[in-house]
Amino acid sequence: MNLKFSFAILMLALLPAFAVATTCTGGLTSVSTPAGATVLGEAVDASASFCATAGQVVITLTNLQTGIVDAGQLLTDLQFSMNTADTSATLSSSSANFILIGSGGAVTPDGSGATGWGFGSGTLGTGNYLLCIICGDGVTATAQPTEGIIGPGPYTSANGSIANNPAHNPFIDQTGTFTISDSHITSNTNFSGVVFSFTTTFGNNIIPEPRTYAPLILAFGLIVLAVHRRRARSARA
Repeated sequence: MNLKFSFAILMLALLPAFAVATTCTGGLTSVSTPAGATVLGEAVDASASFCATAGQVVITLTNLQTGIVDAGQLLTDLQFSMNTADTSATLSSSSANFILIGSGGAVTPDGSGATGWGFGSGTLGTGNYLLCIICGDGVTATAQPTEGIIGPGPYTSANGSIANNPAHNPFIDQTGTFTISDSHITSNTNFSGVVFSFTTTFGNNIIPEPRTYAPLILAFGLIVLAVHRRRARSARA
């Protein structure tokens, strides 16, 4: 096979993960729920990324679960630890798109802007934090119990805990972004002990699986290096 064509195919295979990795200019940690995860008998699927730079980390929370039928599948909390040895981190900003889900799963856009999620260390201890809309452990949220993160539609199978439910509407449409500020955070800050929570009751947890893009970036670098060396040898021949 032609070398350039082979390289192009490899690049296309690596591109989605490489693109995710390059959107973060600092240290990137990504985690996701294990394949086939369930909470209270309902399928759940979510991811979280931590992009750390000097003085802050941007956390992107995404509910990936399709065919949601129940509020038990809403992504509502994220607990994690970071090796900053403090409890002073604060939620400096957040943003999301909001939707209303009515009878029959009908969707009405409800604008975008800051969320009403809460954040803090609460009673969790040094270096441990909770980002939440269904909160506990001494952390509170202004919008509880609305603004759970819902996965992609359609929502035609959604039951009364979602469809036309005033207690839970509006929902965050798939993804929320949260900026956490702390002077102790650097691009080398380590994030661990990550736990997702779902449902409208605090404490229904899923321990995620780590995802790293470093091996893919390394593989990309090795491919480029191999191509460069092969071209160099060809030029000398």
